[in-house]
Amino acid sequence: YDAAAVVIAEGISELTVTDVTDFAEETRFLYIITASSPYGDGYPTASEELIQGPAALLPFAENFDIVADEYGNTTYEHSTWQKTTSFYYSAWQLGQETYIGDTVIKPYNGGGLLYAYYDSWGLKDQWDAITSGHIDCSSIELPAMSFMLYDISCGGTDVTLKVEVSTDDENFTTVKEIVMGNAETEGWTKVIFELNELAGATSAVVRFMSVAKGENCIPVVIDAIKIADLDGVGISSVAADKAQSEVRFNLQGQRVDANAKG
Repeated sequence: YDAAAVVIAEGISELTVTDVTDFAEETRFLYIITASSPYGDGYPTASEELIQGPAALLPFAENFDIVADEYGNTTYEHSTWQKTTSFYYSAWQLGQETYIGDTVIKPYNGGGLLYAYYDSWGLKDQWDAITSGHIDCSSIELPAMSFMLYDISCGGTDVTLKVEVSTDDENFTTVKEIVMGNAETEGWTKVIFELNELAGATSAVVRFMSVAKGENCIPVVIDAIKIADLDGVGISSVAADKAQSEVRFNLQGQRVDANAKG
């Protein structure tokens, strides 16, 4: 917004201007241009949102540690998450708490959390997606993902959470699917799985897709996302070899002890 914008050039009289800003990481931003004349400044005009800068390196971590602006509104710590929806506005929100029924859900490790909240305005077959910024997974051979998920043992209308990945921003593959409301006990659960689809990818994205089948669906609550190698998220990358006992057969095809004659 123009009130918080960084001025990169002013007093311009040419038809072009070059922005030499060096972004340390991938950032979502827009340009704002204001024309001036002897009669004063015109109204500011904003461009479409742009994304620039290098992809995040592994290990990638997102705790949704949020801060409030001067007006008390929630702001994104990492601005490259983008929301899309089949409804009028997205169910995905970022906050410092949310509700499941009368239960207040606080962040798993402080700061903030991500949640998809469905109320009486929910539509049948409504879907909502929130997509990460680009992530460079080329530094490891066996990427994996973990995140904390708050679930309950008995839910209302079914809500399905899909974790999807893409290496071209267009074609997504579902790598994990969870039906909410079927947990053994209510509370935070750590979800861990491999991301073989992203091995070697230099520009990958992860998308959380929440699919609601009716009104008053239970919320999806996520925190503490991490993408790293298998060991880094809690999965051992070294599988123990299974010892196989020696099996012997006679010429008639009958199984015999190892010390049997013939």
